[in-house]
Amino acid sequence: GPKPRAFEILLNGIRSLARGEPPAETARRVEAGFLALGGWGPHLTGCRRCGRAERGRYRFLPSEGGILCEDCPPAGGTALSLGAVKTWRLLQEGRGGATGRLRIPTGIIHELRHVMSGYVEYCIGKPVRSLGGIC
Repeated sequence: GPKPRAFEILLNGIRSLARGEPPAETARRVEAGFLALGGWGPHLTGCRRCGRAERGRYRFLPSEGGILCEDCPPAGGTALSLGAVKTWRLLQEGRGGATGRLRIPTGIIHELRHVMSGYVEYCIGKPVRSLGGIC
């Protein structure tokens, strides 16, 4: 059930911090794990509208529940590189997250920080003070 899995996600995050892993990287792992557990994991395998995958850049729109390519409507969203999309997908699937073997480049961490935190707030419908930019 979700309760033991939620505890496992949280415990793995605490263990990652205890091992000295970067807090921002750990935060992204935990966010991705909780989004997936809650059924809010976004569609990250290709454009939500046309299905095209492995494009160079995407846009993330919380209201669409995933990524869109640059050609599909609606306009707007936050730009994400293919590397950021692939990293989020791996974190969401739980691969590399618990063991800390997946090293996330700083640029991708920064890309994902704003998008993932905003998506968490979108999903729960209100601002989260603990996401106030510390990681």
